[in-house]
Amino acid sequence: MADTGYFDSVSANLKTGVGAQVKGISEGVKANSDAGVSPSVNALDTGVKAAAAIGGLADGLSEAAMLPVLGAMGMKGMACLPISKQLDPVIGVDIHLVTIPPSPVVPMPHPYVGVLLRPQDFIAAAVSSFIPPPPTAEQTGDADSAKLAEVGHTVLTMAVGMLGATVKIGGFIPRAVASTPTRSIPHIPMGAGWAAPSAAIPKNNGHAFMGSLTVLADGMPFSGGGAHLHLDCNDVGIPSVHKVPGMFLPTGVINPIPPARQILTSPVPVPLNPMAALARKCTGAFGRFYKKKTRKLADKLHSKVNKTIKSESLKNMLHKAICTVTGHPVDVASGTFFTDEEDFWL
Repeated sequence: MADTGYFDSVSANLKTGVGAQVKGISEGVKANSDAGVSPSVNALDTGVKAAAAIGGLADGLSEAAMLPVLGAMGMKGMACLPISKQLDPVIGVDIHLVTIPPSPVVPMPHPYVGVLLRPQDFIAAAVSSFIPPPPTAEQTGDADSAKLAEVGHTVLTMAVGMLGATVKIGGFIPRAVASTPTRSIPHIPMGAGWAAPSAAIPKNNGHAFMGSLTVLADGMPFSGGGAHLHLDCNDVGIPSVHKVPGMFLPTGVINPIPPARQILTSPVPVPLNPMAALARKCTGAFGRFYKKKTRKLADKLHSKVNKTIKSESLKNMLHKAICTVTGHPVDVASGTFFTDEEDFWL
C-alpha cells in the first residue's frame, strides 16, 4: 500500500471518526422526522447528540493526529500481557524511615500487600448494569415518548460515565487503569516507630503506575500485570505523575487473577494517555479562538448600539447586557471581582 503521507492519514482518520459522527447527527434528524417525532423533541435529541459530539471533538482531533505517529514509530505491540482488574492483589516492598534506638533514623523495607479497589467504580458499574434499555416506538406506541426515553437514557449513561468506570470485566468487575488506587494492609513499623522526618508523608497507599499505550478504558491506559508496575508508598520516593499526594516508587507488582476467558493487552507501557494531553491542548486552543471571536462580536454589538440607540438609559442597559453575555465580572489584571446592583430606575 502506498504511503499517503501524514496529513492524508489524519484526514482519513477525521473522516472516519469526527466526520462519521457529524453525518450520524444529520441522518438522525431526518430519521426522527420520518418516524413522526415532533420538532421540539427532535431538536432536544439533536442538541444532546451535538453536545456529546462537541465534548468529544478534542479527543477525536487528538486521536486522528496521534495514530499516524504511533503507527510510524511501530508502537503497536503484541497482545501478550494479562489485563488487570479491580480486586486483583498487589505485592511489593516499601522503604520507610523508622527509629531503632539508640541508632539514628534507619530506612527499612516493609512488605506491601493490598488489592486494587476504587469503590466509586463499583457504584458506577452497578448503576450502569441496572439501567434498562429505552423502550422502542412500537412498545410505547408514541414516537415522542420513545425518543424522550432514549434521550434520557443517553444523558443518564453520560452521567454514570463521569461518576466512574463503565468498562467491566466478566460482567461486573470494574477495569483497572493507570492511577487506579490500592487498599493495602496497614504497615507495622519495623522498629520503635516511624521517624519524625517522615511523619507527614502518607503511608498505606499506592496505585497502578502504567497501562497500555494502545488500549484505553474510560480514556485511561488499560493496566496489565507485571510489566506495568505499581507505585507503592515510600518515604524515599518521587511524586506521582497521577497527582496522588505522597511519595512513591515503582516497587510493587500487580498479580492479575485470570477471568473465565483470558483477556490480553499490549505491553507497551505509558503512565498517561498521550491523546488526552493533546486533547487538552486542542481544548485550550478552542478556548482562545472562542474568546477572540466573542471579543470581536462584542465590539460589533457595542458599535451597533451606539449608532442606533438614542436613549442613554436604554443604551447603558444594552451595553451591560452585552458585557454580561460576552465577558465576565473579573479584572484579569488584578483579579478583582466587580459587579453592580440596581434597585430601580425611572
